[in-house]
Amino acid sequence: MSKNKNVDTVQRWMKLDVLLDQEWNLTIKRCAERLNVSEKTIRRDIEAFRELGQDIGWEYSPERDGRYYYTYFAGDLPLFSETLRRRRT
Repeated sequence: MSKNKNVDTVQRWMKLDVLLDQEWNLTIKRCAERLNVSEKTIRRDIEAFRELGQDIGWEYSPERDGRYYYTYFAGDLPLFSETLRRRRT
């Protein structure tokens, strides 16, 4: 953790951005575990992303155990350009 909370937040957001763009089974709990923060922090981060204009929501996946997962909706670009460079092809 850096001495600057804002830097920590932006670094966490960049990691969350990649997860939302590339992971297929993303739950609040899984995000929190992957980023080593509380579920409450992830909920706040997702809400902040939405306030910044990101189209994030639940996607139902019957083929993936019939659960709902967080994702960027189709056609929505990631928040950080770094994520675009890291996309799988």
